[in-house]
Amino acid sequence: MKKAGKVIFWIITIVLKIILFIAGVNLVFSFIAQKKRGAVPEDGRFYDWKFGKIFYRKCGRGMPVLLIHGLEPANSSADLSALTRYLSEKHTVYAIDLLGFGFSDKPWITYTNFLYVQLFRDFIRDVIGEKSDVVAYGGSALSTLQAYNFDPTGFGKIVLIEPCRQESIKAAKPFALKLKNVLDFPMFGTFLYNIYSLTGAAPFDRDSRHVFASRLTGHLTTDLSKRPELLKPEMSVFGDPAEEKGLFTYGDIGKALM
Repeated sequence: MKKAGKVIFWIITIVLKIILFIAGVNLVFSFIAQKKRGAVPEDGRFYDWKFGKIFYRKCGRGMPVLLIHGLEPANSSADLSALTRYLSEKHTVYAIDLLGFGFSDKPWITYTNFLYVQLFRDFIRDVIGEKSDVVAYGGSALSTLQAYNFDPTGFGKIVLIEPCRQESIKAAKPFALKLKNVLDFPMFGTFLYNIYSLTGAAPFDRDSRHVFASRLTGHLTTDLSKRPELLKPEMSVFGDPAEEKGLFTYGDIGKALM
């Protein structure tokens, strides 16, 4: 009995040490996240949406344009800052952080394309207040076209940047739900996400794991090639001119919106 008691005590001790180690790592990453994130920009605003607060910036004058960033974990409206400045010369530009990204709220929910379909529709209706052109980047292109097909009344012209990407990080279906549950779990899931964030592909923000889990397990897809029935936009361009010179210019996007 004494030997069994020692084994149980040893197991409990090891488990507690592991828990303390994980909690300590998560605490360090939480501190790093606060430092890296910084304060909310003074020129930012918030839209009180039904699923959480949506951060956005508004600048310029003219016909409205909604800029929507991609769906990779580290994406936010800051990625499109150069395009925002360019388009604001002739347009009223609304650059938003999607729910789960940037300075917007990151609730513990399952993120889907239709969630963002509702966000785009509601944001145009409640914030912009009139028909708006849309520029969508990467994975948000699919949700943008779905939103148009769901309710086209609020949409003007649509420009897509790098809209078609084959899914490369989606988990196998039998393991998808279990994997999502693990990543959503407060302590261990946060730890796994924090380790992944060291690669630089995700922000140091524990709440960002929820949208990452949905992306990883296929709840939030991006492949337009499987939806040929959707609207053909005014312009589709591939590549980022900030990284690959000569592909296209911001002026090309501006002309498409004229």
